[in-house]
Amino acid sequence: MKHFLIIILLLLFQLAYCPESQPDRRWADYYQHKINESRQIRLHRLFWAFVQVESSGYFLAFNEKENAGGLLQIRPVMIKEVNNIQDSLKFEISDRWRMERARKIFEIVMLSKNPELDIIKACRIWNGLKTTEKYMNKIKCAYESFGCL
Repeated sequence: MKHFLIIILLLLFQLAYCPESQPDRRWADYYQHKINESRQIRLHRLFWAFVQVESSGYFLAFNEKENAGGLLQIRPVMIKEVNNIQDSLKFEISDRWRMERARKIFEIVMLSKNPELDIIKACRIWNGLKTTEKYMNKIKCAYESFGCL
């Protein structure tokens, strides 16, 4: 009788907690979570790759010729673009100096214009017509190095 109760309890446990018992919902949730997690990791690595190439991590970096500043060398045109993309949160030119705001700007632009987070497309979006093979290779190299940290 004791063994019978243990077997029943194990079966109930399997039905309640094992993804195999409800393959439609639990595995779908599990894989969607993994996809979202993987996307966030790629976005995070992409952000830091651009930070490394654009400013070497110096948040007060400023390029007077292009009026680009901050970690990501954000130009005024990028602020206008991100404000056009979404309505809920408005950005100002001074936000390029704040890391969290700069990161949010980067995420909004990348997720709306490059949802697959392709590195080459990201380079073209972020750097525009000035994107060169050398620039793309720097971003790729920085992206790959952040995966190893």
